[in-house]
Amino acid sequence: MLYKRFEVEKKTVGIWKISESIEELLGLVNPDAALLAEIQNLHSEKRKVEKLVTCCLMREFGLDYSQLMYLPSGKPKLIGNKFHVSISHTAGFVSIALSESGVGIDIQSIDARVVNLKSRFVADDELIDPNLEITHLMLHWSAKEAMFKWIDREAVIFTKHLHVQPFSPVGKGCFQVYETKTKWKMSATAYYEVEDHFVLVLVG
Repeated sequence: MLYKRFEVEKKTVGIWKISESIEELLGLVNPDAALLAEIQNLHSEKRKVEKLVTCCLMREFGLDYSQLMYLPSGKPKLIGNKFHVSISHTAGFVSIALSESGVGIDIQSIDARVVNLKSRFVADDELIDPNLEITHLMLHWSAKEAMFKWIDREAVIFTKHLHVQPFSPVGKGCFQVYETKTKWKMSATAYYEVEDHFVLVLVG
């Protein structure tokens, strides 16, 4: 079911909470022959559900799944539409963002094991509040995944090329991010939300 839909700085976000079976999602989507064949060719039940939920979210935005293509980098693109699109999946949820400019979205299930991965995505000069360690780490990770989608470049090192400015996490809010991978050295405001089961970050 549609869990939430909201707008932030002319960007539209939709989040779907997966509660339906494949059969129920097929009934909601009513796929044509091409989409049905694409779904049947997927071996993972999880991937089938995610694809069908993506179709449901696109319909919520007045879009058709046939408009969606993927570039060689894996970045999604809408055919014949001015909007940029970004898609993210996590356990039990799928999220989509639409924007007239470049955008990256990431949704991550909250997992205490993120502490063991800290060195992979947090640079030495980036600050993590020890009193809110898991939430803060989850937001850093999600922010850098969203930034990676936003800049759409290869060979990105999260601790070297993607940067999160200091902030103190609350239920929802904004913080500043920037990248040093491209020649433009772009910066952006990241919007975030912290829910009971996931964090979500939107960059662009």
